[in-house]
Amino acid sequence: MILGVATGRLITVEGLDGAGKTTLVAGLTRELAARGRELMVLREPGGVELSERIRALVKDPELDVDARAEALLYAAARAQLVAEQLVPLLESGQWVLLDAVGRARITDRDPDRLEQASAAFFAAVAEAYDELAAAEPDRIAVIEADRPPEQVLADALAAIDALGDG
Repeated sequence: MILGVATGRLITVEGLDGAGKTTLVAGLTRELAARGRELMVLREPGGVELSERIRALVKDPELDVDARAEALLYAAARAQLVAEQLVPLLESGQWVLLDAVGRARITDRDPDRLEQASAAFFAAVAEAYDELAAAEPDRIAVIEADRPPEQVLADALAAIDALGDG
């Protein structure tokens, strides 16, 4: 698929469990709105009907999903979200914040299939994030999440500001 030049901006929030993604998304939405820049927040996988149905499948702890099949399901969910919502929003000039779902917090419920993965799996995911950031430093800003939420938000806003108004 080839996407045309969009006039909007896509911001993604990635990270592991407990990194503060939900807090950061709320803060970015609030602060950018105060600056007159409304964000459309989408989640992945999900966001549109087909993708939400796929999300339910990949999270189902009763299913034993082959790794290749799981990757293809995620790709299908993403393709539908991109075609149905993301491209039209960006082409219309909208800024979109994609809350990419990592390992969701486990509270007083049974963990879903993804949350039952081993620590080694999540270490590999963290390493992959680091490799992506190192390979594309002009596109990916690493925000240290082990500081107070207001500092994390300030760092994220500074990274967005450094890109200009797009």
